[in-house]
Amino acid sequence: MLAVGSTFSGHDFLPRLMGLIPYAFRFATPENDWQALPFHHLPEWLVVSEPKTVTDFYEGEVNFFTDGYFQQ
Repeated sequence: MLAVGSTFSGHDFLPRLMGLIPYAFRFATPENDWQALPFHHLPEWLVVSEPKTVTDFYEGEVNFFTDGYFQQ
């Protein structure tokens, strides 16, 4: 039961995580002051902070399988 329950509750984890990683950088504005409040708590290896990449992720119609998005 634990394995089946974990499967059903965890199957949607990765798609939700992909949308949350660049969220703070997409919706940070001078009015909500997110840049001063939570940004210093977010590790650089965990978030996507490059403005062009965040915009391309949310607006879509971009091929992410190009050289600019993957690092080796």
